[in-house]
Amino acid sequence: NSWEREHDDKFETLQTIVESCPRGPVFEFHKYLMRMKDEESGDFICLCAALLSVQCLDHVAMKACEKLRSEIPGGFCVASVAKSSPEQIEPMINSCNYYKGKAKKIHSCACALERRHKGKVPRSQPLLLELE
Repeated sequence: NSWEREHDDKFETLQTIVESCPRGPVFEFHKYLMRMKDEESGDFICLCAALLSVQCLDHVAMKACEKLRSEIPGGFCVASVAKSSPEQIEPMINSCNYYKGKAKKIHSCACALERRHKGKVPRSQPLLLELE
């Protein structure tokens, strides 16, 4: 149907991110990602949520992602995160384990997306894994 064709590319990106997560898909986290995928910057939100979920309880990662979405200056998008610093991101995600490293990773991914992919999240796993 037309809805499926319209959303196939976003679903592929989401599937790639979920499958790349070393902990595997978890129902509540998956539902959260499915809600985010259709938002503006949804692919980037899903990527950040997946990064936050590593070695962290899913509900903690989801709350941290929501805090990041609501507090990042300029709105939660690749450009705004790239313009910020890891130190600005840290207090927004400090409920997550390894938040300092995750802040650096989220920031470096945003910068790499800006430089190499015109601010868009790549659709293939090899390109996702190349993000800094």
